[in-house]
Amino acid sequence: MKKNFAYPEGSIHSVRVKLTWAQLELVKGGDKAFHVYIAGHESVVDEIRVEEKEGELIISQPQYTVATGMALKRWIQVCVRVPDGFKGELDASTVSGMISAHNINGDDIAVSTVSGPIHANGIRGGHVGLRSISGAIAGEAIHAKHLLLRTVSGSAKLSGVHSAKSKVFTVSGKTSLALDDGCKSIDLQSISGDITLLLKGPVKEASLRSLIGQYRLDEALEKSDDGLDISSTSVTGSLTVTAATE
Repeated sequence: MKKNFAYPEGSIHSVRVKLTWAQLELVKGGDKAFHVYIAGHESVVDEIRVEEKEGELIISQPQYTVATGMALKRWIQVCVRVPDGFKGELDASTVSGMISAHNINGDDIAVSTVSGPIHANGIRGGHVGLRSISGAIAGEAIHAKHLLLRTVSGSAKLSGVHSAKSKVFTVSGKTSLALDDGCKSIDLQSISGDITLLLKGPVKEASLRSLIGQYRLDEALEKSDDGLDISSTSVTGSLTVTAATE
């Protein structure tokens, strides 16, 4: 069963998606309108609510469907096509459903899950936030003025990151980031999770503090007053900063 909705770009200034176990796909649209496509088992498609309130596009799935839908192994997928020129706020979350975000823009983009995986590719925004408790986060070509990457036990791996200011936090998850040249500052915080940075550009300053964990700064890293400012704190997690090789 399928359902479709369309809203003119000028009528929407923010998008909020809150799902439970449904899979979510956020992609760049081909015209100047928001399109919402819902496909899945006929017994659960109608549970997805789509409405517009004063310029806010709201897509939601009731919390009680976590138990019923997953127990019966029914499937449902929601696809939101975002106009290329969108400059508003986009906030998308699931409990266990996977979120895929590809080639979307926005002033403020937040993607989060409890246990579902997150795949992000070609994201451009003023503020970009990727969060999960136990789900894995993977992405590439992330461009933002401010980037927030936060996990509890889930792993995270991002490449092609270009952000003026980044903040990374994990409790026990393994985190890996590859930063392009031109990034200005990054703040890393970990309890026991290991963090690895791969840098294409030079380093300005590196303040690495750990109670027990080890840290290593690659001797091949170049230093420059215009380079990246690194601040890191950890309890038992290790930190490795290496220079990228062509």
